[in-house]
Amino acid sequence: MLDGERQCGICHEWQLLDAACGMHERLDDDGRIEMQRPISTIGLIGMAAKPLHIGHWNLIMQASSECDRVDVFVSMADRGGSCGSRLVTYAQMADVWHLHLLHLLPKNVDVMFVQNPVRRMFEVLGDANEIGSHDRYRLYGDPEDNGVRFAPDKQLKYFGKLFSRGLITLVSIERTGENDVTGTQMRMMLATGDHDSFIARLPACIDREAVWRLLRLT
Repeated sequence: MLDGERQCGICHEWQLLDAACGMHERLDDDGRIEMQRPISTIGLIGMAAKPLHIGHWNLIMQASSECDRVDVFVSMADRGGSCGSRLVTYAQMADVWHLHLLHLLPKNVDVMFVQNPVRRMFEVLGDANEIGSHDRYRLYGDPEDNGVRFAPDKQLKYFGKLFSRGLITLVSIERTGENDVTGTQMRMMLATGDHDSFIARLPACIDREAVWRLLRLT
């Protein structure tokens, strides 16, 4: 211990008397020490997933490995049914999630079905901003979506405290390699009966034939 230092009561790290441990304590407006829970890194992902493909799965797996907790918000809206693509409904994908996906997810991943995934992400961040959260948020998506949804001016407007303190990180994953697939393409494969291409773009860990049958035949 040096003169002018104090020790955090939880992590026991030493810091200046007029500072607070960034992980467990903070100073209130009167300079008093406030205890708080350890800071978490929280991943947020919004997706339509009609249907879920290997790109979605890889995004979830990467977020799980980089975050303490991952919240995946999945749209309850149906997709497709026009321009020759197959309609994939929320009811169909709810069956896919519950029968073939949820039990395979890492324990730190939580899936929530919502009307509007992006709006829900904004609500989560807005609530964290309002309470002065010290958690760090990682927002996962492709570069184009992230750039539009979470442009700096929007972050400043809707959760400016988090943004100004550097607590938000955009994690943009390029659509390259096996991630180079879209929901529109998957729905076209269903519509045209392109079984092999569709199966090849599903996560290998799931019962891909069962998913094909569920989405193609129901």
